[in-house]
Amino acid sequence: MHDLASLRKRANKIKSILDNKVGIRQTHLDNLNEEKKAYDLNNDAKKLNLSSVDLLNTASFQRRKNTIAHLEHLVDAFVKAVYGNDYTFILKSSDTSFTKIEPIIQKPIDENNITDVDLKDGSGGGLLDMCAFATRLACNEIENYNGPLFLDETFKSLSADKKIYDLIVVLQSYFEETQRQCIFINHKAEVYGKIADMMHLVELINKKSKVSEVTFEEIVNDYTFKFNQTEEE
Repeated sequence: MHDLASLRKRANKIKSILDNKVGIRQTHLDNLNEEKKAYDLNNDAKKLNLSSVDLLNTASFQRRKNTIAHLEHLVDAFVKAVYGNDYTFILKSSDTSFTKIEPIIQKPIDENNITDVDLKDGSGGGLLDMCAFATRLACNEIENYNGPLFLDETFKSLSADKKIYDLIVVLQSYFEETQRQCIFINHKAEVYGKIADMMHLVELINKKSKVSEVTFEEIVNDYTFKFNQTEEE
């Protein structure tokens, strides 16, 4: 009996040890499953993030593409209206992602050939002013800005009378179509004042600025310098 009791006790001890090891093994398996679930969840999150990044990159690329197309369209319309249909404004991209672009003017060099000219370096100040202004309008439209425009000597480099006249025509058409308010500060009121709804004259009198409302006729007749040449001269 003593031997049988001892054997049972030993068997129970071995069983307890085995049960403990089984429990430890199960704990490890459970921990492993939890780790696998966490890994799978993290992996799914990474895939989702990558998909989101791809989607954002695609949307960003499409937005850049649409923005460039809108800029080109509006700026080119202004350029053609003032400089003629032989001139074309384009934004030249150095890569397919449109991350770096360069403003280019295509203009004729003779009857049969055209050339690409860097807008910043070889197109003249008047054309540069024109493109900068039209780009500003396009950016305002893209951002849905409907407030007033403040222009300070914006077209000071545009000197040719014909081009100034064509510019006035296209400006009047644009502002009538969009109903945008424009506050235009310049020293050529006798030119650009033709399309103004209201004009204010700023004069420096005794070191003080005096502002008064005037008409276009008053600007032309009373404040515009006229060179009169006599017959003897």
